[in-house]
Amino acid sequence: MHRGACRAGPFVAWIAALLPAVLARAEEPSDPEPAAPRPAAWSDTDIRITPLVTLGHHGALRLRYNVFHRMDLGAGGASGFQPPLDSTARNASLGESSSVIQSGNLRFRYEPALRVGELLSVHARVDFFDNLEFGGTPGFGDVSAPFPFLARTEVPPSDGTTGFRDSVRVQAAWGDLRLFHRIHFYGGRMPEHFGLGVVRSDGAALDSDHGDHADALFFKVRLPAAAFRIGMEFPGEGAVAESPFRVALDPHDPEQFDDVNRWVFVFESSPLEPDEVEARRKALHEERRPVVDWGMYHSITRQGLSSDRNDPALANKFPEQCADVGSGVPDVDQDPACYALTPRSAFFWTPSLWGRLLYRPRSDLALRVEAELAMVYGRIHYTQSFLNASEFDTKKKFFSVGAAFEFELDAGPHNVRLFSGVASGDGSSRRFGILDGHTVAQPDDAAWRDQARRDAAVAANTFVRAFAFNPDYRVDSILFREVIGSVTNAFYFKPAYHRVLLRSGSHVLGGGLSLLAAFAVEPAGTPGGKRPLGIEVGADVFYRLGSALLLRADGAMLFPLSGLRLPEASRSPQPATAVRVMMAVTF
Repeated sequence: MHRGACRAGPFVAWIAALLPAVLARAEEPSDPEPAAPRPAAWSDTDIRITPLVTLGHHGALRLRYNVFHRMDLGAGGASGFQPPLDSTARNASLGESSSVIQSGNLRFRYEPALRVGELLSVHARVDFFDNLEFGGTPGFGDVSAPFPFLARTEVPPSDGTTGFRDSVRVQAAWGDLRLFHRIHFYGGRMPEHFGLGVVRSDGAALDSDHGDHADALFFKVRLPAAAFRIGMEFPGEGAVAESPFRVALDPHDPEQFDDVNRWVFVFESSPLEPDEVEARRKALHEERRPVVDWGMYHSITRQGLSSDRNDPALANKFPEQCADVGSGVPDVDQDPACYALTPRSAFFWTPSLWGRLLYRPRSDLALRVEAELAMVYGRIHYTQSFLNASEFDTKKKFFSVGAAFEFELDAGPHNVRLFSGVASGDGSSRRFGILDGHTVAQPDDAAWRDQARRDAAVAANTFVRAFAFNPDYRVDSILFREVIGSVTNAFYFKPAYHRVLLRSGSHVLGGGLSLLAAFAVEPAGTPGGKRPLGIEVGADVFYRLGSALLLRADGAMLFPLSGLRLPEASRSPQPATAVRVMMAVTF
């Protein structure tokens, strides 16, 4: 740009802003007559002024403190669930560690939204100190502080140096182009959510720890009865050409053979545009009519070849270029000749149906009924890598189902809830398959060749029937959240009652009680080979200040039953206790 243009820019902008007012003033008569009254339909709210560029700020600071007691269920570290049941295991040099674990962590999540007019918006999700453990990164190692006891400060976590997570983690960044308030084009790395979150959860809840972030391109159009969304996700591109030694080389995908392709099709009737949201509010709060939302999700995932592992034979074939492939995991800067392709021939279809009923017959009475039903169907012809298919049959089939149901009734200060769900399980592997061990593939492909080193649980499970809820769909504090890791091979019932004890303006104080009963779908897939898993009793108290502050303390005690008893244990599993205190500041 010319320097003269730069200097004239502010002057031209000032003239452009002043000119309409000058012209309007010039058109006024010197002795104006009384203006005719405006039609009743006109008002100041009809004048819409939209800034060209606006920046919205949203986020939350979360502090949590956890106290766990006997999370190994009294197994003394001999439990088949790992982790976290081995967190209180015996240590040969330290003796038996404490059965009480206390820890605190924090996370500051910032989600800005840059809007350009009414057409384009750019969003991001950034986590500062994502679940940073209090005292996890002490500054020590120099002369003044040779060990943590003498540390004076905490240092920022750095990937691989003072921790395994960076201080700042950009979780998502995406753009959304809206046309005619009915058509959307959006793409980037974005949170993905559907229904109750049984299959896909964006991790937006204050107590969430995970979240699905998909690299995707989507097209969405609003139809008369629902919105239709179609697009492609990029779960994995296989080997990517990138090197720290060649900064001029932009990262790119050199081949398409090893790509994981996922097509997504979604029909959903939830309100999206401002006029739809307003119509929903009017129907619920003014007209007192019930409102029904529904959705249908489908994803089809395919992969022919895989490059996620290296063939150790390459080290012998190319000793100079591929000397480091013995670990089996490719490096981003390794020689392209060292990448190895192995057949996978994988196909998955994941459908899910969701429905929700909302009804407010009175201002102090509200009803919500919501349910989601999901299924996984698929196959993987080669679960182990670099093996001769005629000699080693590693084909697996997949068919699993899961469902969740939620009922909630608000009646004045009273809140009644009933949660229920079911997830199919495996009986052949004798593993829950979430935290305690692999059921689909053995990480060490070479060990599969040796019958003595082969994982019997993986080999026996040729038909995978275990369905696992998304880890961020949480219904309890201990059993599914900490012991098993997710709802799988189980059905459960959880009634709960909460009451507002004090309400003054935006200040709300309340609490509640809950009772969870869980049972196994396939008893053979539990450690004890029995159906009863456990009963969990919970209580909580909370304080809310509008939508800006939440203080919550909850405690739970799990009474494990025969399904969680280890066959080699001489006694029944012992109760476990968890107490959590959380403070969240949102904006």
